[in-house]
Amino acid sequence: MATRVRGAVAGGAARRPGDRVSDRGGEAAGPVGGGAAGIGHARAPARKPSKYGNERVTWNGQKFDSRREMERYSHLLMLERAGRILQLERQVVFILAPAVVIDGRKRPALRYVADFRYLELGAKVKTVEDVKGKITEGYRIKRHLMAAMGITIKEVK
Repeated sequence: MATRVRGAVAGGAARRPGDRVSDRGGEAAGPVGGGAAGIGHARAPARKPSKYGNERVTWNGQKFDSRREMERYSHLLMLERAGRILQLERQVVFILAPAVVIDGRKRPALRYVADFRYLELGAKVKTVEDVKGKITEGYRIKRHLMAAMGITIKEVK
């Protein structure tokens, strides 16, 4: 029967099953296996700043891509309550081109998602609105395709 060598002789720390000691220089796994130093909580991943500087926010249980979009929605809700606009909708999807097969591979439909759509008092067509901080090349193309369909996008800066 071979004896089991433990501790510094075997090249490691002397441990028993259940010990919460780690070889990682003070970073113990802890009771939940998180790997963070100290109390055993997992480290929160560092968030990379947004490419265009927007900060995603949640308000009344709804998620918004930016603080400016959330503030615009709040303003539109007030206008709807006051009776100046009707049928307020968020994140409305427009299909710009149907799905296609290119070189044997299926490509999804090209779509544009408007931030808001509503009917202004006395208007015959709904207003499509997008909150913009930066106008990208992709947005310019989608705006052009929307105009070709007869829909003008109202841009709110």
